[in-house]
Amino acid sequence: MGAIIDQAQLDTVKMYVQSAIDEGAEILTGGKELKPEGYENGFWYAPTIIGNVTQDMKVVREEIFGPVVVVSKFKDEKEAIFLANDSDYGLASSIWSTNTATTTRVANQIQAGIVMINTPFSAFPGTPFGGFKQSGFGRELSAGSLDLYTETKSIMSYFGSRPVNPFGL
Repeated sequence: MGAIIDQAQLDTVKMYVQSAIDEGAEILTGGKELKPEGYENGFWYAPTIIGNVTQDMKVVREEIFGPVVVVSKFKDEKEAIFLANDSDYGLASSIWSTNTATTTRVANQIQAGIVMINTPFSAFPGTPFGGFKQSGFGRELSAGSLDLYTETKSIMSYFGSRPVNPFGL
């Protein structure tokens, strides 16, 4: 069961799923609001898988911050990489395969802040987390987060009586 923060987020998730249906996608599972026993006062949405999508659909083009995943078919590795990168966003991506050479090669070509291989987990303390493109900038959860508060500068000085010529020119 997928927890939702508030009514506005729930309405947004429902809007995305309805837009997928309206554009011809298929809800493979889920696709509805939940009211689990004991949690009637919360906001819940069934984990949802959407298939039969095309690259121009809203659910493919935009980020959905809810328990929704969109599944696209592809012919080969090159097309899979193209489809993954054909987005204004790049927060997270997931690859599932038993071929480690393929997963490593593809992961290096996907434009996302994190690429998960054979795991649904996207963030661990100490592992940089953040997106590419319009999915944000910088990284959280790691020492790299401090880079947002610094500017690197190099200052080179020489205080001798003659100019130094380290390159022998």
